[in-house]
Amino acid sequence: MWMSSPRFNEIIIRYVNTFIKIVFYLNSINLWIQFLKIRHKCYKEATERIGYMYNLPEDMSFLSLLHNIGAISPSKSLTVEEISIWAAMDYERVMENLSKLAERKYVEVYHIDGIKKYYVTVDGIRKVLSIYS
Repeated sequence: MWMSSPRFNEIIIRYVNTFIKIVFYLNSINLWIQFLKIRHKCYKEATERIGYMYNLPEDMSFLSLLHNIGAISPSKSLTVEEISIWAAMDYERVMENLSKLAERKYVEVYHIDGIKKYYVTVDGIRKVLSIYS
């Protein structure tokens, strides 16, 4: 008798809708993760091709990658961990490349809330563009 009440039906419908939303949310997260993996693979392959085509040293290919992913201003700067994910490199190699590029003023450090973020400077952008011309 209580199973046929309108209140019971409302509760069941609410639970089913919530379940559907959770499933949809989890599927969208999974699709987003797959998209990021594909995009990451494309950027990595493009950077490797650029380095191979132009016989670039690793730090210049790395600079090109930073430019291509859009880390070109303080507002778009990235942490070492984020760069490491994009570049598919370990933390030490990323830091080594960033320090080389920072010495040449191609990359600058931006501090925000105690977090170091890196971005390509105007000179770095010029250097990347000179690779293509």
